[in-house]
Amino acid sequence: IVMGTETGMLIQFDENDVRPMGRAAAGVKGISLQKGDKVVCMGGASEGNEMLFITKNGYGKRTEIEEYRSQHRGGKGLCAIRTRPDDRVVSAKIVNKDDDILVITANGTLSRQSVAGISIQGRYAKGVRVQKLDRGDAVSDLARVVKTADLPDGEQEELVNVNGEEKAKDPSASLDSARDKSLRVNEGREDERTKEEKNQKPKAEKDKVQP
Repeated sequence: IVMGTETGMLIQFDENDVRPMGRAAAGVKGISLQKGDKVVCMGGASEGNEMLFITKNGYGKRTEIEEYRSQHRGGKGLCAIRTRPDDRVVSAKIVNKDDDILVITANGTLSRQSVAGISIQGRYAKGVRVQKLDRGDAVSDLARVVKTADLPDGEQEELVNVNGEEKAKDPSASLDSARDKSLRVNEGREDERTKEEKNQKPKAEKDKVQP
């Protein structure tokens, strides 16, 4: 398990160090925080993974997970990224070089980028410019793009299978099929409504001519 903080510290420890607990339990300490610091990320890492950090001012870097030796739960961790005086880490993700990420800013800008385009650096590096920002804007979050190949088989089929129809190689084809089916349903409802109005009209006219 890895846990990262706003000031750029990161700890890695064995998941077996966290014993199973009930829902109402308060949990155990994963990392010791300095005054004013807070946890911004947590996840399960394995050999070959990388840590990707992004800061408020748009700087980021990749670091190989092997750079962080395993420690006992509850320690202070190791320096993962050196932040500038007016900067802080807003998020970190466990990634692979073939992944894509979304950088999200406070003003609502989304930028999709390839992980491979971000430099691999040592733990003490400050990172490189990952996201250009407008004046007054700041990075607010980071998301890993989940590709279809990363999903379980059942969920892959669900993404490209609409209402039990045959899977389409192009997901947009399934979307068009679903849209057409929706239009046919709406047209059927319109026909039923028109038929009801025609049946009600003669009855109303008959009631009108009765003495």
